[in-house]
Parts: sequence; C-alpha cells; structure tokens
Amino acid sequence: MRWKGLLRRLEALLRRGRAEGELEEELSAHLELQARKHVAQGMRAEEALRRARIEFGGLEQAREQCRDVDRWRWLDASERNLRQCFRSLKKSPGFALIFILILTVAIGSNLAVFS
Repeated sequence: MRWKGLLRRLEALLRRGRAEGELEEELSAHLELQARKHVAQGMRAEEALRRARIEFGGLEQAREQCRDVDRWRWLDASERNLRQCFRSLKKSPGFALIFILILTVAIGSNLAVFS
C-alpha cells in the first residue's frame, strides 16, 4: 500500500501539469456545487456564483493549502529554485564564471586538505 502512494506522489511530481489540472477541476467543481445550492434556494445564477466564491474564499489560497498537504513539496520548490538560479546565472555570464571558479577552488582545496 505504501508503494502505491509513493508512486502516485512521484507521478504527480513528474506530471505537475496534470496534477494542477485535476486540482483546478476539483476546486471549480466545489464552486459549481455551492453555486447550484444557492440557485436552488432562489438566487440568480450570477449572484449565486458570486456568493459561492465569497463563501469559498480565495481560490489561490485554497490551491496553496492543497499543495501544502503534499509532503514532496520541498522537492518541487527546490527544483523551481534551481531553475531560477540557472536562469539568473545565464543572464550574467561574468558572475557565473567567477562563481564557478571560486566553487572549483573551494572544492579543490577541500579535497587536498582532507585526502
């Protein structure tokens, strides 16, 4: 049973677009159900949808709460941070070269000292 959960999480991590789509569908379904309840109580459709959005709260906050439940979120955040880091280094090649040289010297000196 544990392996199935692990495989599902890895699949969600690798296919983030599909997982985001499913999350979006689920949240919109909740809004739609709440709006239908209000329409059944006699509200107009536009007012019912507006009231459902107010009662539901912010959609972005709900998305973030759903994402926070995921235990693998740190891996996703690390991937995004690394992409941003490489984009920044790509924009300033001089800084990137100096950064790589300093890193190379530091790793080389550590290897020399501890070997």
